[in-house]
Amino acid sequence: MSESRSLSERYRSGRNFLTPHPAEAYPGLRVVKPGPQWSASLIVPADGQTVIGRGGERVLAYVTPAGVRAAAFELGAGDQARMVEWDLPASLVEWEVARAPRA
Repeated sequence: MSESRSLSERYRSGRNFLTPHPAEAYPGLRVVKPGPQWSASLIVPADGQTVIGRGGERVLAYVTPAGVRAAAFELGAGDQARMVEWDLPASLVEWEVARAPRA
């Protein structure tokens, strides 16, 4: 019997995730560590890719000088964030997040 996703959400946000997990936790995705002083790495997905959460991945909120707002969100273990739109104004992308059932 398969479990169904309990909740789907959409976010117009930045494209890169901060993650506390190593690159090996994300096969098929580009993961970079910006420098030795960084405790987190960045997941840099290609257009249309899906990120499966291990827990603690987050996209930060920001406001551009022109007033465009990017939403923040975080993934829990098993959540799936799929990039459904890209090339939006101010380098935003749209994410559809399917939340994994929580015990």
